[in-house]
Amino acid sequence: MTSLFRSLPASASTKPLGPETEPGSYRGGYTDNRTPGKRRGANFMDLPPELHLLISKELIYPDALSLKHTSRYFYNLVYTGFAHAEAS
Repeated sequence: MTSLFRSLPASASTKPLGPETEPGSYRGGYTDNRTPGKRRGANFMDLPPELHLLISKELIYPDALSLKHTSRYFYNLVYTGFAHAEAS
């Protein structure tokens, strides 16, 4: 079975960063900055909000609640059937 965790490179590269390896540079895909030139998959937050909403609607309550509490974005997006009472 392959490991679910990526291992860090044995030593840092002494090669200066070029335009193709600068963190945050976009070249038509995602690259792993620790291993220049190696592509990595898209992450969950790269999906459009419509898909986030569709996925959240398929979750059972405990999973939806966990997702809701991961970030402000998901807190406002995920419906768990419970609404806070407004302060009057």
